[in-house]
Amino acid sequence: MKENRPSHDERSEHKAKLLALISAEGFDEEKAKTLIAHRQQKLQSREVAMLKVQNVVYQLLTLEQKDKFQEKFEKSHLGKMEN
Repeated sequence: MKENRPSHDERSEHKAKLLALISAEGFDEEKAKTLIAHRQQKLQSREVAMLKVQNVVYQLLTLEQKDKFQEKFEKSHLGKMEN
């Protein structure tokens, strides 16, 4: 799981880029969009990897465990959508 996290250097670099955007005389919208797009791409890759792992674990469950998981998932995730 930790291997999916950005390194300390990557986080520091991202913060420096944010500070540069915020403190610049003029706002560079294209740089901001590029920075955001890059961040979203990394987030998407991490989420896909996590879902893949969850799928592998789910496939190892017994039928009874799968039913229980689906029941709890629907109650905790889908139930919130109805409120």
